[in-house]
Amino acid sequence: MFDRCLLSIRIIQYNVKNRIHVESVVMRDLSRSSLKILETLAIKNLDDRMNKHKIAEDAGLSYSRVYDGLENLRRRELVRIKKVRFKPRVYTITLGGLAIVLSRKPELWGKIDEIARKQAELLPSVFGRWDYFARAGVDGFLVTPLKRNFSSFTTPPRDVHIIGAEKSLRLNAVAEALWPEERLKRVDDGKRKAWIGIMIDDSDLLRFMGEYLKCLKEEWLVPREGALREINRARRALRSKKPELFARGKRLTRGGRFTRELGETAVMESREREKIRLRKQALLEELEKKSMDRFVSKKGRT
Repeated sequence: MFDRCLLSIRIIQYNVKNRIHVESVVMRDLSRSSLKILETLAIKNLDDRMNKHKIAEDAGLSYSRVYDGLENLRRRELVRIKKVRFKPRVYTITLGGLAIVLSRKPELWGKIDEIARKQAELLPSVFGRWDYFARAGVDGFLVTPLKRNFSSFTTPPRDVHIIGAEKSLRLNAVAEALWPEERLKRVDDGKRKAWIGIMIDDSDLLRFMGEYLKCLKEEWLVPREGALREINRARRALRSKKPELFARGKRLTRGGRFTRELGETAVMESREREKIRLRKQALLEELEKKSMDRFVSKKGRT
């Protein structure tokens, strides 16, 4: 587990370091027909059985263009072939492909509700719970962090492929979407209570957010006072299972003194910070696994 988490961190660092070069290569090589294929597959899933002929029909492209485009996209792991019993081959979009097409076609964000429900399998911790967020009226919180993560995603050509690039995208997107700190600061208390109420009602999210917020608090011994206040309010609301405690009107006890004490404490050593990052990574991986298992079992029942 330690080695896998450390590898993921190094992959993220490599991706950030080489982002500009890699992005320019990928974007230059993607043709209009390839983007049209990704746009078509973004609102389709395995149940739609999108073979080459159906993609050509829905995208309004010739069969030869679809054939060449799919081969190009498959080599770059932006689409994949699903192993199913029926023929011909069925194609679905990958999370990397979804990130690319949403970045290049921003108008598709207007269909994010449909995309999230169709692509629940790609991001089960977020897309798999989209209906819950939408019913509570807080699905808008998730759009901004998703846009930020998807726009920064890069995938290299096949000859310099980085294993795990999509995994780093998934974990970063989940972490930022489920703790949209800046968005939560700008909304009224009703929305804040609705958001934390979803975390309380979902046992997997409740445990994850409790541990994840603890990691955030430990990672920054001298955080911004506002960030610390938000983390403390959220943790208190989760522990007591009372969403109203996340409202801004509730003042935390000894919060000011605690902040001053933190300011006098030495910064954590890099080794300790590394341990906390690894804990966050393990938590995200565990949540994704549980969410996927629940998504598969729910789909099996239907």
